[in-house]
Amino acid sequence: MELRFAESKIHYYASKYSLDYDGNIEQLVPRVKQRGCLTKYDLVELSDWMLGFHRPHEVESNQRNIERNSDSAIETITRSVLTDDSLHCLYDLEPLSGVSEVLGSAILHWFHKDPYPICSRPALSAVQIDEQSPLSFHRWRTYVKFCRDIAQRNNVEMRILDRSFMSFSQEDVN
Repeated sequence: MELRFAESKIHYYASKYSLDYDGNIEQLVPRVKQRGCLTKYDLVELSDWMLGFHRPHEVESNQRNIERNSDSAIETITRSVLTDDSLHCLYDLEPLSGVSEVLGSAILHWFHKDPYPICSRPALSAVQIDEQSPLSFHRWRTYVKFCRDIAQRNNVEMRILDRSFMSFSQEDVN
């Protein structure tokens, strides 16, 4: 695993990311953290945010998948995950319909007390991981450690690092 751009460019790429894009989710963060769990509404909002950026054609379909979950299942599972100190917590989200590993990593990224990277295609591309391969626990653990090390070494929050990955990948495609 290797970052495809110089670490000195993290702030440069992060600055190219539109902060307007995060607005709805940033408004959810204090409420979710205070409550200690996500609601169905929160999960739909986060899914719309993720898919709107990556695969807008799938937004409506995933909303229907999330709607299949009971409110209590969403609240119980996310409450447990958000207090879990183990990297396995990503996989504890699997029982929720509509919650992929990508969306699960976004849940951890935004709402967990520990820093987690988002495991999206652009982010994986930015660190030279084949984004088509399945995400094993070993790959997840390695990716989290790699991103945490970069963030700590450069004294940046995980959100800044994620923004740099997204912007770099968009620029790399164009």
